[in-house]
Amino acid sequence: LRKLGTTIKTTNDMKIPVVIGHPEATWVQEGNGVPISDVTYGEIKLDAYKLVRKIVVSEEMLEDATFDVEKYILQTSMKSIAKTEEEAFFNGDGNGKPFGLSYQAEIAGRFDTVSDITIDDVIDLIHSLNTPYRKNAVFVMSEEMECRLRKLTIYRGNRTWEKALAKGFPDKFLGYPVYTTSSLNLRGQEHTPLFFGDFKYFK
Repeated sequence: LRKLGTTIKTTNDMKIPVVIGHPEATWVQEGNGVPISDVTYGEIKLDAYKLVRKIVVSEEMLEDATFDVEKYILQTSMKSIAKTEEEAFFNGDGNGKPFGLSYQAEIAGRFDTVSDITIDDVIDLIHSLNTPYRKNAVFVMSEEMECRLRKLTIYRGNRTWEKALAKGFPDKFLGYPVYTTSSLNLRGQEHTPLFFGDFKYFK
């Protein structure tokens, strides 16, 4: 999500204004007055949270090691922090960590198991998103969901899953890029295995 979203650097909590209500345009006769329309604003507060990992290494180990211990610890720490961060971005409950998307996103459908989801359900998910947000939308899904959709290979004579043509680019499903994360894997009875949206609005 850090790669797909928008990163804002700040030194403290930040309040971001958001538009809640958009005014409608109105047809008027020539020479008539123009009605005033108000835009309704709300506010989202981005809180600051602290994510840490502390490792103790003896000087003796650093001196005797046959490889760069400091570099190794830094690399593993970065991976650990990134995994914990992404877990919170999706599933965080707001208690000392961010509120995850699972708590904020609009639910487009509920199913007993991932195997109950069909291509038609995914198409309904796509069209549940307002048109302007579909242009740059992507799928983010669990590994189980990816396995399920890879098996639904043909829809009305067309291939649904397209392998990326070059390394570093995502596969596509129904024409939209696909990203997979273990943060959405099954953890209990209720979980969200599939998101669809323009994640640059995730700040």
